[in-house]
Amino acid sequence: MQLHPTAGGAGQSQLGRVISPEDAPPSEVRRFLLELADALHGASVPTPDIEDRVHAASRALGLSLDAFVLPSAVFLSQGPPALRRMDFESHWSLRRMEALRSLCDALVQGRLDLAGARAELARIMAQPWRFSRAQVVVAYGLYSVAVTARIGGNWREIAASVLIGLLAGLIHVGAALNRPVDLLKSFLAALAGGLATYALALVLPPFEFALSLFGGVTLLVPAMLLTIGTWEMADQGVEAGLNRLAYAMLRFLLIGIGLAGAANVVHLFPHVLERAATPLPWPVVTLLVAMGGVVLTICLQGRARDAPWTAAGALLAFGVSAATKAVLGGDGSPLLASLIVGLAGALAYRFWGQALGTVVVPGLLQLAPGFIGTRAVLRLLGGGRSGELATFFQVVTTSLELTIGLMLALVIVRPRVTPSSESAGPVA
Repeated sequence: MQLHPTAGGAGQSQLGRVISPEDAPPSEVRRFLLELADALHGASVPTPDIEDRVHAASRALGLSLDAFVLPSAVFLSQGPPALRRMDFESHWSLRRMEALRSLCDALVQGRLDLAGARAELARIMAQPWRFSRAQVVVAYGLYSVAVTARIGGNWREIAASVLIGLLAGLIHVGAALNRPVDLLKSFLAALAGGLATYALALVLPPFEFALSLFGGVTLLVPAMLLTIGTWEMADQGVEAGLNRLAYAMLRFLLIGIGLAGAANVVHLFPHVLERAATPLPWPVVTLLVAMGGVVLTICLQGRARDAPWTAAGALLAFGVSAATKAVLGGDGSPLLASLIVGLAGALAYRFWGQALGTVVVPGLLQLAPGFIGTRAVLRLLGGGRSGELATFFQVVTTSLELTIGLMLALVIVRPRVTPSSESAGPVA
């Protein structure tokens, strides 16, 4: 991304020309650093990376401040207390993330002064989302095609899951406009999706409910929270990482409660027929998984050049999972699969500057045990008690395996490269 010079007065720098840090008032520098940290957090940058970038930016602007970032607040060291409250929930925007990285690099390399950096930050934050809400809703529906095929659904299950996915997408974009509702969107979408599944069973030919339901609501699985939280845990951001991982588990629970509520209401419906699905041929499934990875670029507000990475992440996880199942049987090795996906994501970040989530999030969505849990909820609430509590324990252990595998990957290949203090400019 190329930064654009903006009108900012005589002190404004022209990008591409190295400048010396101006003697800006420390209070103004601190205020800008808080705004920068908030913007990075809002673009889903992990907290250790935010802390490094804020520190390097402070040095470039003539101070030497350390930042301590939590998912809901950022603190600056030295001087009067500096605190900025932030929304706990962040939203992926790969284009904005890349623009903010470029802004930080320009500061560290001396191509921006405070006035220029503030103007550029305002320009970045004023940019509209790359994809509209309507496009994101359509992407939810299209992605459900890939998921339903991957977990064994046929065209009947896919048709139902597309409608449920569109409904989940509407709830997602609508909830983003209201913070209290946003916290409950996993519950609301799971509840609405469960009710819609049974309603569709009244008008569509018989299909397998659990396949369509999970295919439609799969993007509610908190893969992004799991990815960032694990990165933070592996990179000494324990406070932030634990908060995010706990919040991810809350999201899982909200999905389960939503499904439970739908199942209780469904007892009022007439009996409907259900038929076991026949999986599609594997070449078709593989093609749909790759398509789903590309569609995720829309949900992540990415760019065209991000699409091959998201598709590669989805295909890598799908292939490794299938291989471990063939060798080990059962559900294979989620730990090994997440380890390999995590290594791929860390290497892509380290050597190509690609955001970790473009590989890891699509991969984790292929590995998350949500379908197992969805099926268990439906059977348990339908009276099928035998073995279902054990299945819930399997969901928990699988989630832990995914987290441990990803954490091991981020320890083996540390994706974060600390900005060089040598290029940060003089320190006051």
